[in-house]
Amino acid sequence: MNMRGKISSAATASSKLTAIGFASISGAMRSGRTDRSSITHDSANSNRHGLACTVAWKRCRSMGGFGNSGLSGGGRIAYYRIMSRTPRRNRVASRAAIAGRRAALASGADASALGRTAFGPFAPSGTATAFADLRYAAGMTLVAAFLRLIQPAHMAVEHFDEGVYATNLPFADGGSGYPLRHFYAPPLLPGLIRISLGVERATCGGGLFADSLAAMAPSLIAGSLTVGLVAWVASCWFGRSAGRAAAWLAAFSDFHILYSRAALTDASLVLFVLAAVWFLERAMATRGRLAAALAGAATGLAWWTKYNGWLPLAIGLVGLGFAVAVDRETRRGAVHRFVVWMAVTLLAMAVWSPVWASIEFLGGGYAAVAANHRQYLVGFGGWLASLARQYDNHRQFESWPSTVGIVVAFMAVGMRGAASRGPNGGPHPAARAAIASGLAVIAAWLGAVAVVGILCVGFLARAIGRARLRVRRGAEFASSRDVDRADDAAETEPSMLAIGLLTAWVAGLFVATPFYHAYPRLTLPWLCGAWLGAARAMRDLDRWCGRVSIAGRLRAPLVTACVASSFAFTALAAFRLADTTVRAWEPRDGMRRIAAAVADRMAERSGGRMESCVVMVCGEPALAFHLNGASGPTVLAVGDLSIVDRMPRGAARRVFLVTGPNAERMDEVRRALAAPSDRIEWIADYAYAPSMLVQRNLAPRSDSDAAAERVRLFAIR
Repeated sequence: MNMRGKISSAATASSKLTAIGFASISGAMRSGRTDRSSITHDSANSNRHGLACTVAWKRCRSMGGFGNSGLSGGGRIAYYRIMSRTPRRNRVASRAAIAGRRAALASGADASALGRTAFGPFAPSGTATAFADLRYAAGMTLVAAFLRLIQPAHMAVEHFDEGVYATNLPFADGGSGYPLRHFYAPPLLPGLIRISLGVERATCGGGLFADSLAAMAPSLIAGSLTVGLVAWVASCWFGRSAGRAAAWLAAFSDFHILYSRAALTDASLVLFVLAAVWFLERAMATRGRLAAALAGAATGLAWWTKYNGWLPLAIGLVGLGFAVAVDRETRRGAVHRFVVWMAVTLLAMAVWSPVWASIEFLGGGYAAVAANHRQYLVGFGGWLASLARQYDNHRQFESWPSTVGIVVAFMAVGMRGAASRGPNGGPHPAARAAIASGLAVIAAWLGAVAVVGILCVGFLARAIGRARLRVRRGAEFASSRDVDRADDAAETEPSMLAIGLLTAWVAGLFVATPFYHAYPRLTLPWLCGAWLGAARAMRDLDRWCGRVSIAGRLRAPLVTACVASSFAFTALAAFRLADTTVRAWEPRDGMRRIAAAVADRMAERSGGRMESCVVMVCGEPALAFHLNGASGPTVLAVGDLSIVDRMPRGAARRVFLVTGPNAERMDEVRRALAAPSDRIEWIADYAYAPSMLVQRNLAPRSDSDAAAERVRLFAIR
């Protein structure tokens, strides 16, 4: 038989024997027959084409095939032993095995054996029950939506940037949007808010409360979808247990709930960044065109949402470089993965190019936008103070929901692990409860962000250390404890590419974010990455506790101690959190109530003829948004008071001026209002108590300074 015939026959045989061989190895591992003779006997079929199976296995793993029962622990040892005994002459069949596997997958014959699903490369690796993971993600999305829709009457446009985004386009009644809108954000979120307002006014007729909910709708939807996507991505990268834990961490995060209830760009940005990084990892791992196209599109949407939407590209490049430097397997395909990254970058730039063109058309170009952003950089001298302020921001926003999320996340990992390993697997329920309550105490006293950050860093350090140890010891590296572990088939050994991307994500943003002014919302992308790592760390912690053996006479005292510790830790956490306020659900309707009062006063001054009134709002775009919702007056959002001098005297329409806290922090506005003038008549002052979201945005200004805020109403003669 010639060489071509040998390759053809090897391809046919290997496509059949790959699944059979690894199925027998997995069976040996699950049955506990982990000795060398049993593994050798059960894998006899696959030994005939050992290297072909090896290559097919590598390809299967890169495309999201097997789970731990076939690859980690004893399965990995069996793989190395098969590879070490493969005759050199069989290596010619290695490339043919890939073609045979592809043909078998196309026919559907071995799709079940290789763990493939209808989701293709986007399914959680190693699971044949992707629909169960999808149902769980959908369920957690509904839980997240419920938590974000609590107290809907408390949601209102209040933050300065919220007002800019909500008023960025001309009002329907002839007024104008906020000037220089493109300095604040690209047009995606403002456009979505515009569409939402249009639908709301067409169906509900408008109104102050309805307009507020419509402005929040894009962020509410994006925030809820992010929780489901976090669960799915964590399942793909780190196993189903990690996916469940990550979903609970994200769903109950006070910080994420708060910004999902605000008309800001950050909730949408996190959704697109998470999707882009995940699609990019899939594209690099599988070299799939669809994944690359989706990665470019998601990155482009992130760029349309915020000017730092290029973050997935930076994460992808740095993460790939890190994985190549650490892992030998990733290094072999580095060139192809870099080509994928380049393709994604070009596509993302093409998607974002209309925004760039519009900025150039508006004047000043992107250079003017970048110069505006540079004024908020604090440099190396302010890095530590900014980091401390950001930590304090999280402590101010966190309360019992974040702590409950950490506890439930760890218990969800334990329940998932117990279900997969049987009644005798994993730590005792009392020990698990003690650990969960201990995490609650740490979260209550140091902050949930500290728990999530420490767990994430611990997982990444351990994963990188194991990867380096594997490189130093060679292919035979495997812990003896892995042989005794029989994890469920839905758990996956994290790929070094995913670990590299997550390391670049978490470490890079941890270093870069404090160089900017300490706006709390800037840490939201970092927090999303930390959820993924912390979820896997919880899974590893649960598995580690399950491998600790306790002597029979010590079991009862230790269980008693765990139960007592659980009650003590729970009491400590409850004591610490008893007097905290859930900032995510606190009222943010101060500007809306003031707008209603201002509208009533203008109606009184104009004799009820609101349609003849013009109101100029200086420095408070949120107030301009609410006044536009009050039927009647024409609203003009202005950046200073120079327009007053240009207005003719004795105008036919009544003209009013409204200033707020932001305007009074401008020197020129304070001087204009303090100077004697026969054109500006004071009418009324309205006390304004900003929410914590607005107060913390004033960093490093003291929060107590916000107690004396006011909104002032004037008439222009």
